[in-house]
Amino acid sequence: MQLRFKFISILITLLISFSLLSQNNVKKTIYLFNNKEITQSEFNKLNLNKFFIKETEFDSIIVKDIRLNKILVNLNDKEKESFFKFIEKNTNKKFNKQKQTLIHFYRLKERIPKNDPNFKSYKNWLQDNSSKYQSYIFLKPNSEKNKKRIFIDKDNFIENLFFSKSPFDINHIFINSKQEIYVYYGIEDLLFVLDWSIK
Repeated sequence: MQLRFKFISILITLLISFSLLSQNNVKKTIYLFNNKEITQSEFNKLNLNKFFIKETEFDSIIVKDIRLNKILVNLNDKEKESFFKFIEKNTNKKFNKQKQTLIHFYRLKERIPKNDPNFKSYKNWLQDNSSKYQSYIFLKPNSEKNKKRIFIDKDNFIENLFFSKSPFDINHIFINSKQEIYVYYGIEDLLFVLDWSIK
């Protein structure tokens, strides 16, 4: 009887110790928005369709870095000209600065939509509005080009200039007629990108 009681008390002690240890091992989550810490309550109120979250786990904390899906990129005049020349060189076509420009950057060729009805609607809309819009699809180096209107980012120019910190396989660039440049991270639906661009 004494032995049984001793065993039960050891078991209870172990369970309490394990429970306390588990509580101590629960990692605190820190939420960052625009490099400033926000509360979980503020995080829960965000419209997550407009953001992407980069999660990093450390020994004692988890950091959720919330970033806008669409941001304005500040390039100087020299960088912009270099970018426009890059487009001309790789597409063999004069870059028209008066037109609105959409560039879709895919790290994986397999992610390019082919039979998606939204992609067909997107292409049809661009054809109907070709006097105001131009569009290009670029792939990472070492990708196989299998269509006329798909171009290769041979020197990782687009990747290095715009998307080196993006965790996504699909990213986009929008250049308006004022030469303001916006990037969109991780959006798969091209109609959604288009919708954001014409607002």
